[in-house]
Amino acid sequence: MPELTRTQQQRAATRQKIQCKKARTEHRRTLAKLRKLLEIYGYDNLEEMADAVYFNIRPLGICTNARCSFTTEVDSDQDRGWCNKCSTNSVKSVLVLLGLI
Repeated sequence: MPELTRTQQQRAATRQKIQCKKARTEHRRTLAKLRKLLEIYGYDNLEEMADAVYFNIRPLGICTNARCSFTTEVDSDQDRGWCNKCSTNSVKSVLVLLGLI
């Protein structure tokens, strides 16, 4: 495999930084959405919510768009459900957000 030029190395490093920043942003957004669900539904912590939702036939879902917090009941494995508020396929199940499914 040929060695990368300095420019190619810099581009690869820049792409990696951008990917890391996107991952951190997505992680922060997920945590914010989970906190919002805790607040809306009155759970004290994530474990309590996960236990309640895991055994519920229709678990909670929340829109993952930054400026929307629409919540609804969804299928447990939902990762692209319809948001009635912002009209996008951006509703995810709590179980998906928690990484349990």
